Amino acid sequence: MAKENQKIKTCVFCGEKNKLFKVKVLAKAQNQFEAKKTISKLKILDAKSRS
Repeated sequence: MAKENQKIKTCVFCGEKNKLFKVKVLAKAQNQFEAKKTISKLKILDAKSRS
């Protein structure tokens, strides 16, 4: 999750810096709770499509 005007995001797990202008936007949210809910739904859909 990143703010709309943010250009670089550092991964909290590995520390790698990602340039956000190269990243595909999957969804937008008004707050962190909505974002977390959306991410969970996207992960479930991805898991179903892989099996």
